Amino acid sequence: MLFHAKLEIDGKYVGIDCEPLAISTQGKNVKDALNMLIDAVDSLSEGKVKIEVFKQAGDYAFFKCNDSASLLSFSLKRIREEEGLSLGDVADILGLSSRNTLHRYEKYYQDPSKGSKISVDKFMEIVAGIKSAHEDSIEEEKPELVLMAV
Repeated sequence: MLFHAKLEIDGKYVGIDCEPLAISTQGKNVKDALNMLIDAVDSLSEGKVKIEVFKQAGDYAFFKCNDSASLLSFSLKRIREEEGLSLGDVADILGLSSRNTLHRYEKYYQDPSKGSKISVDKFMEIVAGIKSAHEDSIEEEKPELVLMAV
């Protein structure tokens, strides 16, 4: 499975933003930034998910992971946590009667024998639900503009 990250060269440092994994980091140069992302995934997944650089083109770097199910599992948990949602919140958003299925999807990258593989289609459906809930909460937080004649 391939995924991408955007590189941003800002004078002294090179930033790298990997939206699919909800991880941003930086390095002293491009190679350092790429290695920092690899290390971040390794550290955050407790060594369970391994990625490597596949190709770099312009402002983007493409990474590959040989275990797609583990990568999707790890990504799902990272995105949910980044949005500040609990498993119960996501289950409610998706209209699920139980959060157990989501828990098993997220658990897969840590211990495949106790988790459930998630398909790319199901992953996209869940992430779309998480993102739409986040967009709805932003809309609710916007202050209302009231104009008054003086």
